[in-house]
Order: sequence, then C-alpha cells, then structure tokens
Amino acid sequence: MTLSDNQLKTLLKAAGITALSVTALVIGVRVVKRIREGKTEKELTHAVESLTTTDKEVSQSISTEQAKLFANTLFEAFNVWNGTDTDVVKSVIGKLKNGKDWLAVIKAFGVKPYGTTGTPWFGDGIQLDLVGWFRKELSGSLMQEIETQLEKYGINI
Repeated sequence: MTLSDNQLKTLLKAAGITALSVTALVIGVRVVKRIREGKTEKELTHAVESLTTTDKEVSQSISTEQAKLFANTLFEAFNVWNGTDTDVVKSVIGKLKNGKDWLAVIKAFGVKPYGTTGTPWFGDGIQLDLVGWFRKELSGSLMQEIETQLEKYGINI
C-alpha cells in the first residue's frame, strides 16, 4: 500500500503537531514543578545567606576553608555513580560540632541545580541548598540525624 502525496502530507502534519504537543507538555510540567517545589536561585541564595542559629554561645570550630572543603566533599558524595556515598556524608556531619559549623558548611555549599548537568544523573534542575540535597539524596536514620541536629541548633530551612 502506498500513500498519496495528500495522505503523506496529512500524516506528516499530524506527526508534527503531536511532537509539538508532547514537547509543550514536557516543558509545561517542568515549569509547574519548579514553581511548586522551589524558589529561584536568587531567593534561595538569599535565604541561605540569611540563616542563623540559636547556638550563639559557642565559637565555630572549623575554619572557612574547612567549611568549603566539607561542602565540596558532600557534593562529591552526592554524585557517586551508584548513589550517595553515605559513609562520606556521615564522616563530614560527624565533624560538625555546633550550629555555627553547620551554618558555615550550608553557606559554603550555597545552591546548586539538582540534576541539570548530570549531577546526579536524574533530577529536574531545581535549585537546592545543602538541606534540599540531603532531602533528595538521603532517607532513614541518617536524614533523621541531620534533621535532629538542625533542630537542636535552631537552623530552620
């Protein structure tokens, strides 16, 4: 069976319209998801920079350079090819002795797009701070431990 020129044109138009519709739907879903789930990068960056702790009577026990190193180490632990390296996450959070340490690492981490550049391979590109990455990557007792520490030090994200 062969198609006439008119039938072929009609079929190609229908395929093109279908492809455009699917593309628009995918883009629409991503936009709605970003609006619902996240703040803009600017809003999130401001929120992270504005964080405080109720743990005011102690001194930060890690240097700014250590905080940057810990933040980068956590980011790398999230991006292991076979899932988050929870042993590394446990090691880093075990070194944070007070709320000021936590704030230093959270601020050093900043905000990073979750999944747009292959880090991790699956993600929607929404901007997340460190706690957002924890929530996406961790669960169970480790996530509970992190939430408990943040609550203990009065860090509300």
